[in-house]
Parts: sequence; structure tokens; C-alpha cells
Amino acid sequence: DGPALTNAPKEVNASLLVRVWNEYALAKKREGKNSLHATLSAMEPVITGPSAISFAIVNDVQEKYMREEKPVLLGYLRNQLADPALQLEVIKEEIVVKPRYTKQDRFNLMAEKNPALLKLRAEFDLDLG
Repeated sequence: DGPALTNAPKEVNASLLVRVWNEYALAKKREGKNSLHATLSAMEPVITGPSAISFAIVNDVQEKYMREEKPVLLGYLRNQLADPALQLEVIKEEIVVKPRYTKQDRFNLMAEKNPALLKLRAEFDLDLG
């Protein structure tokens, strides 16, 4: 008897996934789809489970490209990885914008950690701008 065949989902090979993904992205660049190539190359796909991968995007333009390209991309990945059950989840990540601090804000933060700065500022009559 040979090995028993099961319907259990197979584990995706990470290095093969990245290689196949990058080949697809490069093919899109050769087709003149530079923006799609940039989207596909911005991050690496992540294995999230058996027959499951996710890909992170960060803006509405990338979301549009991936919505349009996903059926073709998924078919390509399923074929190249020999995994007909493969699923691709596209996740839009929220970019957290760090607040911009004024000179006064930065000084106040530093002074909280080191109160001697307040004394120095008063002693030398420093202006923060």
C-alpha cells in the first residue's frame, strides 16, 4: 500500500510562496502594470494556516488593484503551489500617523523625564521658539 491520501489542507511552503509571488509580480511589471507590481512587491504574503495566506495593503489604491487582480493571482498561486484549496485574504492595515510635536511639546516631554531642564531653561532664559 502507498501512503494514505487525506483531504487535510496542506501546509504552504513559505520560501516557495515568496518565490512564486515575486515571479507573478515581476510578470505584471513586464506587462507594464508598474503600480500593481509595486503593490505586490511592497510586502510579502504571510502564511496564516494550512492552505491560507494573507497579504497586507495600506491604501485604497492598493485595495482596488488587489480586488481586481485577486481572482487571477489566486488561480496562479493555486496552480504553482499545487494547492487547489488555497485561500488568499487581503487585509487593509491602518497606518498610524504619529503626531507631530512642536518644540514646546518636545521640551515638555523631556522635562517630565528630567525636571532639571526646567531649571536650566529658567537659569539661562532660553526661548524655545
